[in-house]
Amino acid sequence: MRMKIKTLTGLLTIAILPIVITSGAMAQEGDDEPERIEVQTINDRVLDAFYNRSGTFFENRVPQRNITWFLGPFPENDIWQDGRSVHRVYRDILFQQTQSDPYVRTADLVNPYDSSLLLSTPYEPVPILQAPAFNAPVFPPATRPTQPSPPRPVPGLW
Repeated sequence: MRMKIKTLTGLLTIAILPIVITSGAMAQEGDDEPERIEVQTINDRVLDAFYNRSGTFFENRVPQRNITWFLGPFPENDIWQDGRSVHRVYRDILFQQTQSDPYVRTADLVNPYDSSLLLSTPYEPVPILQAPAFNAPVFPPATRPTQPSPPRPVPGLW
C-alpha cells in the first residue's frame, strides 16, 4: 500500500505542477494602452520657460495684478526669473545636443538640393541638333582716307 501512495502522490504532483506554474504567468489586467510619455518640443520648452512667472501680456493685465504691483510680486523679478529659466533650458538643450555623441544634430534646412546623385534618375544625353550654317558677312577692304594738304599761309600776314 505504501508504494501506491507514493505513486499516487507523484502522479498528483505531476498533474498539479503545470497548473501551479502556468497560473503565475497570467497577462496583466487593466488598460491595454501603454503609459504615454509626453515629449515637449524645444519650442514648447522655451515658451513654457519664457511665460512661466510673468505670463503673457494679457495674463499680466488682470485687475488683481494691477492692484498688487507695489506689494509684490514685482514685474521686474518675474521677468528676471523667466530669463533665468530660458537660459537654463537653453543650456540644457545645448548640453543634450553636444554631449550625446560627437556630432551636433540639427534639422536640415529645406532646400532644392536635398537629394543625392545616387538616387536621381540616370542621365540621358540630349541629342545635339545641328545648327544651320552661318555665313559671316563679307565687308569690302577698308580704304585709307587721304591726307588733306597742309594749309597755306595767309597772304597778308607776312
